[in-house]
Amino acid sequence: AMWAAGMSAGRPWLFCWARCGKVWAGNLVCVWGPHDLPLAQPQRSSGPTTAALFECFFNIGGAVVGRLALRWASSLNTLRTECPCVILEIRMLDSVHVRSCFRVFAISFACCFMASSARAATTTVAEALVIGDTVSGSLQYGRRVITLPEGDWRVIYKNRRNASTDGPGLVILELSFDQIRDGRLSRSLEVAATLHSKTVNWIDEPCKEKGDSFMLEDRKRSFNDQFCVRVGFSHGIVDGARGEVFQSWAREIVAKRVGYSPEMPYVSVVRYTPYDFLSMRIGFDPSVVGIGPSKRPGRTLNDWQPQNAAGDPERMQFYDALVKWSNTFASAVARAAEGDEKLTPADFGSPVLAKR
Repeated sequence: AMWAAGMSAGRPWLFCWARCGKVWAGNLVCVWGPHDLPLAQPQRSSGPTTAALFECFFNIGGAVVGRLALRWASSLNTLRTECPCVILEIRMLDSVHVRSCFRVFAISFACCFMASSARAATTTVAEALVIGDTVSGSLQYGRRVITLPEGDWRVIYKNRRNASTDGPGLVILELSFDQIRDGRLSRSLEVAATLHSKTVNWIDEPCKEKGDSFMLEDRKRSFNDQFCVRVGFSHGIVDGARGEVFQSWAREIVAKRVGYSPEMPYVSVVRYTPYDFLSMRIGFDPSVVGIGPSKRPGRTLNDWQPQNAAGDPERMQFYDALVKWSNTFASAVARAAEGDEKLTPADFGSPVLAKR
């Protein structure tokens, strides 16, 4: 934007970062003059006489902090010696230069404002959510921006609790979401994360027991640096809803005649360090590939129990698809746990579920 602004005034702008950093550390150096030279062919300028140098730089947060400082020829000579990409002479400070720099600040401010607005449009403060809200993109959990898998997610449950039973300490905000597509409960999502960072010694080991999970992968580095990936199934969806909030949600699903499967296979990832925690679990409707409810609805004898699914090619194929995708999902959750703002919903991908 700065270079374009300079070109519109007939004066190209060049930026010298690496070697010029030791001359004016931390500043973005903008140099202009009366000569129009192609940007792709940098040359040295012929010996300047009286010189003026403007230093234009930004606040990283988006607010523009600009300053104009008149430098003498000796400063320019130092710059010319240290930075071979300076190609323009500076004659005198005049009103044209002032107008050009003002134009640069205006454009820069507009770009920063639009970038901030774009981020704000896709990031929602997690604590501000209420049941019934629909979100997509990412959630702001304290200092971290936690990206969600693709889609529109409706909040159906919200709970704030202490990470420890010993009293105040790390606070975890739990959120549950549903996703309705074509009149069916297509996916579910559960997110639990610490709102603020704080040093803590965990006493839990998320991968300690496999239970009736189909797959369990323990990637922990130490007791306080846990990374657990699990593939399993939930049962009693809607029909077996427990607690006032979930029962209210279940009644709504039934009243609106939303289709659902009583069982939903899921992929779950738990990631925590000595200062932060994140767990994310996403469940899928098996009816999308034609798999109906378990003939035995209880958990112990459920058709999704690994030993029972082993004799059912369709359920095994569904589980295998989740296992293959779990590494992509786990990698995205690990990045989300670090608050990686470059992470996008598309980075979570989706399992390849073959339809009959």
